[in-house]
Amino acid sequence: SAIRLFREVLAGTQADAIDASVRLFGARLGPIRDADVWRQRLRAVEGEQKAARDSRWRVYLLAHDRAAKRGRRRLLAILSGTEYRTMLNRMATLLRVELPARLRTGPNPPAEHVVERRIRRIVRRLTEPDLFRKKLSADSMHEIRIMARRGRYWTEFAAPLYGKQVAALSRRIKAVADTLGALHDLDVALEHVESDPLAPEIGRAHV
Repeated sequence: SAIRLFREVLAGTQADAIDASVRLFGARLGPIRDADVWRQRLRAVEGEQKAARDSRWRVYLLAHDRAAKRGRRRLLAILSGTEYRTMLNRMATLLRVELPARLRTGPNPPAEHVVERRIRRIVRRLTEPDLFRKKLSADSMHEIRIMARRGRYWTEFAAPLYGKQVAALSRRIKAVADTLGALHDLDVALEHVESDPLAPEIGRAHV
């Protein structure tokens, strides 16, 4: 989010390569995170007496426990891999070498000018009339959630510059992003039960 906010100022640095890497890791880690959320939802049903008596439920839960362990192994493999270390090295180069050098070379545009223009643009998009009525698919809602999270981070960055009003705006955008996140988790849960004919009825009832 910081790289996107200051993309123009960061041109010619490691920023674009870092942004591409973050996108790549987000795509890889998203399904692992979604599977973990689904497993937590299933675990919440575990204490119910009806679930305890259902042998199919136990088998189904154990299958997802094994899938979660595989997900953790994939996560550890990603975080210990060469690509991840390369991204961290690029971040270190940007923060410790390129940014100090950029500050020494001459004046940069005031942060207020960059931040205000970007925030106005994203707020306009989030407050577009009928935004949520036109885009009700799970994928579209997820895209809006990502945009809301970006707006939340940008307004958090800007709050020290602009004061209480922007801080309040940040809290409101966060509330929108959190609600969209909860809806996304429900969409993922629905996809699980609709695509899995082995899902016991008690699991479907708790989506």
